[in-house]
Formats: sequence, structure tokens, C-alpha cells
Amino acid sequence: MHWRKVVVSIIPEPNAALAALQTGQVDYAFGTSRTAASAREAGFQVLHEPYLFTQVQLMDRAGALVPALGDQRVRQALNLALDRPALATALFGEFGRPNNQSSVPGTDSWSDDLDGRYPYDPDRARALLAEAGYPQGFTLPMVAFNLQPGQTEAAQAVAAQWKAIGVDVQISVPASLAEFGQQFRRSPSMMFFYGVNPMYVMGTEWFGNGYANPHKVSDPEIDALFAAGAAETDPVRRAELWTQLQTRMLDLAWMVPFGAQDKIVLARPGLEGIDLGPGNLDPDPVMFRAGEAASS
Repeated sequence: MHWRKVVVSIIPEPNAALAALQTGQVDYAFGTSRTAASAREAGFQVLHEPYLFTQVQLMDRAGALVPALGDQRVRQALNLALDRPALATALFGEFGRPNNQSSVPGTDSWSDDLDGRYPYDPDRARALLAEAGYPQGFTLPMVAFNLQPGQTEAAQAVAAQWKAIGVDVQISVPASLAEFGQQFRRSPSMMFFYGVNPMYVMGTEWFGNGYANPHKVSDPEIDALFAAGAAETDPVRRAELWTQLQTRMLDLAWMVPFGAQDKIVLARPGLEGIDLGPGNLDPDPVMFRAGEAASS
């Protein structure tokens, strides 16, 4: 044990977290692509590892709250209307990249063959909206809360691009985690940054009675593929099933993935023992060592 005590502070606003680091209130904090540059210039440690993918969760896929979302063409239009490279650069800089799968390279549910499935094509997006009966677009409520730093900024950036095809995104930013838990269950969509897990874990959240499927929308093919993949013991065959599942999700446009981001952590100079790595994306602060200029 290297500390008499460890104090955890909840600071959801990234700039406030950086300020707390700069004033010595904290030794270690989560960062974003924007705060990382300032932290690095000020002499703080900036560590990062591939961590999560970013997407808009279209939860009202049956159109109970927003009838437009019940049409597959509308959901596909939302995917085609995003300039993913521009979003990734603006939001994540050197710490991110464009992405159109609900996964990231190197994980069990990623397929190179599906990369680039929804190229940026706002004209085609507008045409699909018109075919679906929404030539003037529609209004889409979205809840966004900084469970991961930058989610509210990402919601605003996506909303700006969807505005170009006539979709008016009304963003709701809950004041607390408890309020977020109440709001997203009643919302047709939410911005969410997912830490990468095996598909059998993520699927329990997205499908069936999962918490991220509050409107209980189902698809027989997705349900069957998920059940088969979760039960499969051969890794090669399981990867094939997950690719089929990703393909079906993309066809139905149940999600709108747009980027992948590194996890970024900031630490004061001299703080040691931060073992951030692909298999340890949430280092235990109990194991950190004081090094220079210790705080308790």
C-alpha cells in the first residue's frame, strides 16, 4: 500500500478536471483530446490506449416515440449523413479515428470487410428521407451525459451534421447520473461512448432486456445470431457469427457509430505505477506510487 488514503472526486467537466490537476487538487484525472494538449504543454503526463467506440444509440427503432425512426431508410440516412473523418478529427484529434462499426479493430466482433459500410453521402441521405416520407426531415430528441468525457460535445457535432439533411436534434443534458438514468429510458436516442468488451457482453446490454434497449425492440435474426455466438466455443466460428451479427445491425442501422477513441489519462509529473495498457484500461490508483511531490 502506497497511500494512507485515496480520495476519488467526480468532476464531469473535462476542463474542470484539468484545472483541478493544475492546482494540485488531484494527481490523476481522465482527459480528452482537447485537455490533453494543454496538459502536455503544462508538463503533465499524458497516457493513452485504444479504448472505446462512439455512437448514437437509436433506441426507438420501432418508432413508438419518433415514427421516423421506425423506418430502416431513415436510420440508414442518419448513418450516411455523417462525415466520420471530419468528426473524428474535430472531436478526438490524434487520439481518435473514424469508425462505422459497433466495435474496434482487434476485437472479436470487428470485420475489415464491413469497414466503410456507410460512406459520407448526404445527397443519398436526403433521398432516403424523402422516400420514407420525410423530405423536410424530422425532430429527434437525444440525451447526452458525460459518462465518458466529451459525450455532450459529440452530440452537438453530430447534431450539426444531421441538421444539413433536415434532422433537428434536440439535445437534453441531464444534471446528474441519476437524472441520466431516468431520461435515457424515455428517450428515442442517446449519445454513448462504449468501452470495448466482447460482443457477448455488449449484446446483453443492447438486445432483449438489456438496459440500452429500454423500448424492447427485437429482431429475430439478431436474437438468433447473438444466442448462437454466445454459446459458441470455437473462436473462429464465434467470430463468423459476430460478423454476421454486425452485418445485420448495419443493414438495419440500429446504431450510428462514427468514431473510435483512445482512453486518455492525465497525471502530475512524478506519479508512478500507472500501468495503462490494452489489458488494463482502468489502472487501480491504490497501486500508484508517490514519486515526486506526493499527495496523500
